[in-house]
Amino acid sequence: MKCRMLLLLALTLAVFTAAPASAIVADSLTIEIQENGDAEVEVSYTLSWLEKLGVLLKVGDPAIYIQKACNDYGQGKATLLSSDMSGASLRIERVASIDNRTYTTPAIDFTQAETILQSYPIIAQILTIDLSPTVTNIIFPDGNTTTYHDQILIPATTRTI
Repeated sequence: MKCRMLLLLALTLAVFTAAPASAIVADSLTIEIQENGDAEVEVSYTLSWLEKLGVLLKVGDPAIYIQKACNDYGQGKATLLSSDMSGASLRIERVASIDNRTYTTPAIDFTQAETILQSYPIIAQILTIDLSPTVTNIIFPDGNTTTYHDQILIPATTRTI
């Protein structure tokens, strides 16, 4: 049993050191603002086989990191509702500030998250990280949608209903 574990560990290390560079890519981000200012958030991402292996081995789960980052986005708590290998669904309290009938969402800056991930030597050696979503949709309570494409910084967005 011990020999089998050591062999599995050696094989895993060999795969990680011999593997070509891999990538974490943010595909889409949808933020649906509720009438009370809370938000339902859907994030979809693409993981290579290397990241999927990391999730399966409990080395890291992107959904947990997304939840932690979302705790800084709103003024309340972020709750992870569901996640799988291709995305996560969350609820964040008090995201939009409301003044009369004007909703304002805070800016979202993904550069800090990329910097944090790249500061881990192992991650920086084997992964290319692109956390700027291909498409970001902010949907307001009246159904109006503001869309951004390939932006690492999503500006604060305002909508009067």
